Amino acid sequence: MRERESRHFNDESTSKDGPASIVVPIDKLSILVTIIFSRVVFHEKLSKKALLGLILITVGTVTMTMI
Repeated sequence: MRERESRHFNDESTSKDGPASIVVPIDKLSILVTIIFSRVVFHEKLSKKALLGLILITVGTVTMTMI
């Protein structure tokens, strides 16, 4: 699927499932759940660079929901 089509699909599903201000932060924090799952189930280690990225994504998402 092309990026343009993918973006359109995501925008369309957001409008059907609920307000974007609620759906988008939950969608963006799904990476946090995925990383926690991979750590617990598969015992994967997180590099410092990946940990920094995860922290920035989490802080950014939480900050955007508060504004």
